[in-house]
Amino acid sequence: MRIFLESPQALALALPLLWFYFRRMPSRSALRFLMLLLAVLLLARPAIRKSGDFLNLSVVVDRSRSIPAAERRKEAEILDLIKGRLRADDRVSVVSFNSQPYVESPPGSSFSSFSNPFSEQASDLSSALSTALALVSGEGPG
Repeated sequence: MRIFLESPQALALALPLLWFYFRRMPSRSALRFLMLLLAVLLLARPAIRKSGDFLNLSVVVDRSRSIPAAERRKEAEILDLIKGRLRADDRVSVVSFNSQPYVESPPGSSFSSFSNPFSEQASDLSSALSTALALVSGEGPG
């Protein structure tokens, strides 16, 4: 079990608030001081992560011709950003789709490149989301 702050930048508020409290507040009390510190700590959003907690993420990517070339180049960049933020026990799957969904990378495997070709046909987002949901819930292939 590990305690961490989801927004540690909120702790930067503590210094100006403490300065204001000690310099400007005419009546100081220990209770007010503790309430001020508690408010700043709560703004930082403390959380507990259990050792068994892991992320099970499925990324769905549209591979139809309706996506501009500039946006298609960003797909690999976004996947690299996701891979860079994963912990050791996190699992990511990649589902691409055009007229039908393709499982590019099942949960826990490494994604290298897209094998799904671009298609002029319509996008079938519904079946791609169903496939991704099945992968995340453990009912799909992989």
